[in-house]
Amino acid sequence: MVNISVQIGYESHMLPISNEEWEIIKAGKSFSKDVESYYEGEAFTYEFKFNMDSENSLIVSYYGEDMDSGDGYIGNIEDATIEFLD
Repeated sequence: MVNISVQIGYESHMLPISNEEWEIIKAGKSFSKDVESYYEGEAFTYEFKFNMDSENSLIVSYYGEDMDSGDGYIGNIEDATIEFLD
C-alpha cells in the first residue's frame, strides 16, 4: 500500500493506492483515482491524475456538491508526500 498526500489550501489530502497502481504510475502511464474528503467542513471529491499532462505530473482536481470545482494541486509526483506502508 502507498499513500500519496498533497497540500491543498490549509489541509493535506491523501490518496491510498495499491502497490500495483504505484507500479503503473512509476512506469509513466496515465492513471487517475478519486477519493472523498472534506475541506473546511464541506464534502468534496478529489481526483488525483498522474502522468496525464506530462510524464511525472500530478494534478489534483476537486468538485463539491454545490458544483464548486477547480485544480487544487498542480505539480510533479516527487513533490507530493509519498509513504510506503508495505
